[in-house]
Amino acid sequence: LRPGKLYVQGEDIYGPAYGIKSRVPQGWTGVVPMDTEVFLLMPVNNMDGEIYVMADTTDYEKLKVNWMKGLELGNGNILMSDGNIFYRGDVLASNVVLLNNTTGFKGYIEAKCGPYGACVSFLLLCSSQNFDALKKSVIEMSDNTDFVEPSDKGFYDDFDWKEFLSGKYLASYEYEPGAKSENELWLCPDGTFRSKLKRTGLLKEEAKALQGKQKGTWETSSIGPEGKLVLHFSKQGDVELDMLIDEDRIFMNERKYFVMLSDQCK
Repeated sequence: LRPGKLYVQGEDIYGPAYGIKSRVPQGWTGVVPMDTEVFLLMPVNNMDGEIYVMADTTDYEKLKVNWMKGLELGNGNILMSDGNIFYRGDVLASNVVLLNNTTGFKGYIEAKCGPYGACVSFLLLCSSQNFDALKKSVIEMSDNTDFVEPSDKGFYDDFDWKEFLSGKYLASYEYEPGAKSENELWLCPDGTFRSKLKRTGLLKEEAKALQGKQKGTWETSSIGPEGKLVLHFSKQGDVELDMLIDEDRIFMNERKYFVMLSDQCK
């Protein structure tokens, strides 16, 4: 699983740290939001509901205790089991309630534990009218989950920069005494790019010819936490950038960049 990457229905997913393999259920898309350890699933048909997938080193007995104790959400709201915890085959399950809730909310949770000390939980939160339909998706994903031996392989050892950057908008905003640096870069899946540089902070050396609005093509074949991005400017030649991903943060030439999906690529 890669933070920020969108996973579509039917796509296989893998968390090596816990040795968990699963598949995105039909009718859903999933993403690991930046700076979180939760896999969030959302219905593609805009139905009101979400599935949260969480992994931990625990067991069924500890899960039962935690579900009965509940999770405090603030303002007196506690998310907890309705008191009836049962097994669906080898899977622990329970309906979930939110104390002090008056919004027609319903919830359901399943947990599946493997032979290597890890468990994965699937928590559905949705409106009452969608509950029965969306609950089937939790069961589908749980049934498609298997366990393998955990791996200590680096999280970004096989990070594919080309896949990650395709169709992305990158922006860096930095304010220094007496100067403001704003750099924007659009990298399209067809290999073209546009840039808008107000200062040359994107580059290691000053290059005023690259300021303003520019365009060209881009390429990278880098795999792993560090890489190289080559920008072929249409009128100004080539520029090579050093890239780094560290704890979900993206750096280019040691400057932090925010990365979002681009809405300006064809």
